[in-house]
Amino acid sequence: LMIGVLLSLPLWAGQRYFPAAPLLSLPPLLAPWDYIFPILLLVFLFLALLGAHPRVFLFTALIVLTWMVLNDLNRLQMWTFVYAGMLLVFVFYDGRVDDSSKFTSYFIVLQLIIPSAYFFTGFYQLNPRFCEEVLPDLLKPLNAILSERQFLLVLKLGKTIPYFMMFIGLGLIISPVRYLAITLSV
Repeated sequence: LMIGVLLSLPLWAGQRYFPAAPLLSLPPLLAPWDYIFPILLLVFLFLALLGAHPRVFLFTALIVLTWMVLNDLNRLQMWTFVYAGMLLVFVFYDGRVDDSSKFTSYFIVLQLIIPSAYFFTGFYQLNPRFCEEVLPDLLKPLNAILSERQFLLVLKLGKTIPYFMMFIGLGLIISPVRYLAITLSV
């Protein structure tokens, strides 16, 4: 999460080339003051790695991350969703492995985060805007190497992407189709 925030810093603070999509109607912090929350997030995550009470720092980092996402929904990327889910699980995990049933339940919840990210992405892409605007822009480089007829076929097949993503999410949970889902995810 720390590396992801650092690599995508313009999404979290500083000058932006795209508008914010706040869920809360609060006045936005302007640069350079908008660096406060990403720095706080990074500090709390770093302290969770080194501190004596990592769960307190993880919980505080999760609060800061949630606050930033509520102030701009553009920050809710799939990787942010996955890491926020992991933070939530680790806030409740005490680090002990002597009780196997408790340890197993945490492990299962962590395993469910990745399939839920695939399912969430596929479900999000079911909107008409994805098929009509986003998908043609993503596939535009293929227009140079394919004929017009082939490109139209690729566009039609591209409309099945959300269903494949949701199938991968469900397939990673259902053991008889897990190998197929792993293959499709790769």
